[in-house]
Amino acid sequence: MKVLFVHPPHGRFDRFQIPSITFSIARIPPLGGITLAAYLRKYGHSVKIIDGPRIALQSGNVRAQTYEELIRQAQIFAPELVAVTMLTSDVLEAAVTVKSLKRAIPKAIIVAGGPHPSGEPEATLRQIPELDGIGIGPGEEICLALANGKPVSEVEGCAYLESGRFVMNPKGKILMDIDSIPFPSWDLIDGNFYSELNNSTTFGVLSRSLGVMTARGCPGNCYFCSSKWNRPIRSHSVEYVLDLCAFLADTYPIDTINFFDDTLATREERLADICEGFIRRGLHKRLKWRMMLRADQAKADLLRLMKRANCFYAGFGSESGSDRVLKLLNKGVTVRENIIAAEAINQAGLLFGTSIILGSPGETEADMMETLEYCKRIKSVSIGVGNFCPLPGSPAYSDFVKTGKIDPQNADWWALGNFSYFGGKCFANMDAQRYRKLYERIVGYCVANNRQASIECDQVLYPEIVALLHPKRRLAKTFALAKTFTRTVVPDRIRHAVCRVFGD
Repeated sequence: MKVLFVHPPHGRFDRFQIPSITFSIARIPPLGGITLAAYLRKYGHSVKIIDGPRIALQSGNVRAQTYEELIRQAQIFAPELVAVTMLTSDVLEAAVTVKSLKRAIPKAIIVAGGPHPSGEPEATLRQIPELDGIGIGPGEEICLALANGKPVSEVEGCAYLESGRFVMNPKGKILMDIDSIPFPSWDLIDGNFYSELNNSTTFGVLSRSLGVMTARGCPGNCYFCSSKWNRPIRSHSVEYVLDLCAFLADTYPIDTINFFDDTLATREERLADICEGFIRRGLHKRLKWRMMLRADQAKADLLRLMKRANCFYAGFGSESGSDRVLKLLNKGVTVRENIIAAEAINQAGLLFGTSIILGSPGETEADMMETLEYCKRIKSVSIGVGNFCPLPGSPAYSDFVKTGKIDPQNADWWALGNFSYFGGKCFANMDAQRYRKLYERIVGYCVANNRQASIECDQVLYPEIVALLHPKRRLAKTFALAKTFTRTVVPDRIRHAVCRVFGD
């Protein structure tokens, strides 16, 4: 069967128009799509991927041109089955994508999967009636059954509407041996684009990187997180991970591997084996790498081994500088434990990155000020700041639906899924205007911290580019100014490097 996987545009049209592809836009590939594509190809199916965010960037983020190209590619391929992935923040754009595809290729079966429909299946189907069904949870076996010709109504793990009635099939079996999946089908997307020099994909540090997922799922039970949709936890073998990293290094001009696992240290002995494998195979001489873990996994011996294996960055979600809020969020750690873990990462010679969540239910002004003090105390090259979002599938979302604070049939998914959006409800225990002022104050500190840290880190590997991006330790006024400068007064060697950063 001809199967099309679609990664919808992010929906920042009009708000975020850009003249060209720049170094500062995170280049995170559709790892789920290229992994499922590899699995279906193994069984003889013909697969194509439409990478909506990539198309949007190519079109200068112009809506009409983006959808015109997306539909053109779909019609040329003429798929029999279309699978659309959905994040909560992208539901509105995913709906436009599905409606457009249904008009353009009406004979194709169109299904959706991913975090949002898995967390809120009925609302997804009712709000996007053009969908023929959705897959709930891990998608390997669901996609294979559909590609083999089974109707949605007979596929375990699927849900659909029948004469307006919501029907959920029995839970399907889950592929536990994920080593049986061939390497992700990088050839179906623009791997060279994703491996271009970039300072956002690796959280403020310039690198030429590609992403790897070594496992599925997370052992945590945080109040705000919806990661349970992808359970049970399933892991690739150490040798599979090492082989994949070597393949990417051989195929693309990269210097960094981004491990995108929720935590790479679910089993500390496995992470230690990956480190030993990097050293044994000499991969540590070819690649540096970054990863995320939990604060209680930041053990000194393990961190030193990671450093020997050329890990350069380890991070975890701090979420708050208030023990009271951490308890509300069910993080299972204290502020002191977070501080000790951050210090251990720095002492091992690794860069430390973290993230915080503001506006949690019941959070007070005093809690937010404790979080600001925490940010000032830790030494971090990247502090991400997010607005509290009760994502579908999270315990928070379930509570809010039960208490009537969220109506799934009339929810503003953009507000509920976008961590930087202020237009939604204020869940903190304070006036919304006061909350916004405090939020902007903390964001301002973190942005300044991240900018200074990125300059210091990048100065080591790319001093010539940093000199252009941060003249006298200030950002260049505009990308256009920097590009014009490189065309006129700098040597060819530096000009080539900077043009790679800013785009052609």
